[in-house]
Amino acid sequence: MNFQLRHGHSGLLSADQNAPIRTAEHSHALIAHLSRRHYSSVLSLGCSPITANADLARRADRFLALDDDPRSVAAARARLICRPQARVRHTTAPKNWPRREFDLIVISEMIGRLNRFEQRELARKCAESLSDCGELILLCDLEGSARTIECISAIEEFRRSFERFRHLDITRHAHAGPILHLTITARGKMNRSSFSDIRQHA
Repeated sequence: MNFQLRHGHSGLLSADQNAPIRTAEHSHALIAHLSRRHYSSVLSLGCSPITANADLARRADRFLALDDDPRSVAAARARLICRPQARVRHTTAPKNWPRREFDLIVISEMIGRLNRFEQRELARKCAESLSDCGELILLCDLEGSARTIECISAIEEFRRSFERFRHLDITRHAHAGPILHLTITARGKMNRSSFSDIRQHA
């Protein structure tokens, strides 16, 4: 499955003017497309306002957000101050990975900043940490992004690697604007025999 943009993209658009509106729309779409009303444990990779927000944390018994940008971490902590079950850590993923099982993992544009080995390692970590029938959401706002190609390529590399570890179902959600929103549902247990193959091809 290759992911292509189906909408026009122009670097001439003013991202600063439209960003708050897009953020609200994408956050609402993220919540609207969740398959469950409640999750035991949620991991958000990247502290963007879309993925690390109070509405998403409200759906979880435990909510953990990770980001390597101190400003994003501070902003996320402020947004989540009303959610006592939410924690935000200033750290690097997938290098520093939480030792916990999650039934929902949300990945934002941070995936586009990873190199190919890190993308494969992220896929392995997610495959290990997701519960049976756990869900993984990939959400990238491509409006005004100078790294659109990198983001789409990173998601495709992640998908190929993840599929070697777990059986999966993929749903692509339609949006009015240029946003890539996928839900991956993991089936069965981790196929650990594929780990050595991934390392050999890194």
